Amino acid sequence: MVKLRLESSENFFVSYNSLVLDIDNAWKLINNLAVIEAKQK
Repeated sequence: MVKLRLESSENFFVSYNSLVLDIDNAWKLINNLAVIEAKQK
């Protein structure tokens, strides 16, 4: 599980990614949940 957090001048972006290592030793993305939140002005 990976949590990515990015920020722009107007929003916060959070992405939760679930990955698995396959039999070829390569990472595969199996789930991506993205959340966007507007910054308070």
